[in-house]
Amino acid sequence: MIVRNGVGFENVDAFAAEERGIAVCNVPDYGTEEQVFGIVGCGRIAAVVALRVIAFGYDVRFYDPYVPARYEKALATRRVRALEELLASSDVVSLHVPLNGETRHMIDTSQFMAMKPTAHLVNTARGALVRYAPLEQALFFQTLQQIAQGKAVVVEGGIAGPPC
Repeated sequence: MIVRNGVGFENVDAFAAEERGIAVCNVPDYGTEEQVFGIVGCGRIAAVVALRVIAFGYDVRFYDPYVPARYEKALATRRVRALEELLASSDVVSLHVPLNGETRHMIDTSQFMAMKPTAHLVNTARGALVRYAPLEQALFFQTLQQIAQGKAVVVEGGIAGPPC
């Protein structure tokens, strides 16, 4: 996959890439200075993600009731006290929690409704964190920008879309 940072493909030979089966994508909204990256669950992997996205200029916030006080200071992030607050303020929401009785289907109808209509949802943790029926509704009603643009890829028996 070739990803170009910015609008257009003028410096990429998209036809040659297509002939070789290489997907070409761009990132038109490359200005992240004003964007909020929300992390649900801030363990070891999420902390590494936070440090990386901070380097891209995101305002990083997280929700995790189980990490110690002042953890946010070590990561140069901001802690929010409620999941709905994180969802409402984030342009990107990234899930990093284990699957258990408390987290199964933690992203459901009310959580999708709390999110910005232009938000991107990234679930690299466990598929069952997201309830699929409300996700399909969000797809249908184009609640999430990523999904509305046909960029969503949902695995574990769900929806598939283009890789970029």
